Amino acid sequence: MFKQLFTKHTKNADGNLTDFLYELITDFQKLIKALEVETFEQLWNLIVTDEVERRVLRNTGIFPTEIKEHFIDKWSQFKSPELLLEKLDRYESVRNMAKKKPMTIERSIPISKKRIRHRFELRQKNRNRES
Repeated sequence: MFKQLFTKHTKNADGNLTDFLYELITDFQKLIKALEVETFEQLWNLIVTDEVERRVLRNTGIFPTEIKEHFIDKWSQFKSPELLLEKLDRYESVRNMAKKKPMTIERSIPISKKRIRHRFELRQKNRNRES
């Protein structure tokens, strides 16, 4: 929550830049306090983790909402880049294994375009009958 306040904060139309700076500093202090950051190393890890999160999620085939929902209870615990990447690697490998289906005889037989079209037309007819 504090992270969103800090990263999404915008200047009020009727406010000045000094007020905006004060609001940003306040939001940042709330974020640091909420995440229990007390040392420079913890702050450094937090910044690097945040950047890894942004770049990895943007460049992989994994949707950010899908990952956030999967880790919803643990998301605030990712204060080190190593921990975040370890969890993302595990998640991606499990996700990829779930996508792979065992090969069956039916799946190994090449399917012609006519057969696909025929199946599609049958499904359409069945749907029309049900309506």
